Amino acid sequence: MSTLTINLDEHIKSKAQKKVKKEGLTLTALISRFLKEYLRGEWEFRISPAADKRMMETISQLKKDIASGKAKRYDDVDEMFEDMLSEPDELQSSID
Repeated sequence: MSTLTINLDEHIKSKAQKKVKKEGLTLTALISRFLKEYLRGEWEFRISPAADKRMMETISQLKKDIASGKAKRYDDVDEMFEDMLSEPDELQSSID
């Protein structure tokens, strides 16, 4: 037997624990079953149509932002991180 640590939002964990308990299961049993089914090819990860639509809208907006100069396209991850680290931290300044 092996141990797996999963970081979850506390609200999601709590709701899942309540639901599986009503069904006579534990989160461990649920996750173990999911992994076995996934490995047997009985479960596939799919993006929902709503999520796919949001993703396409986001990509479309990003293309517009790049064309207008509001955003920058990167072909080099090092350059991207350089730019990110050199920008002021907007979240931190809104907290201060």
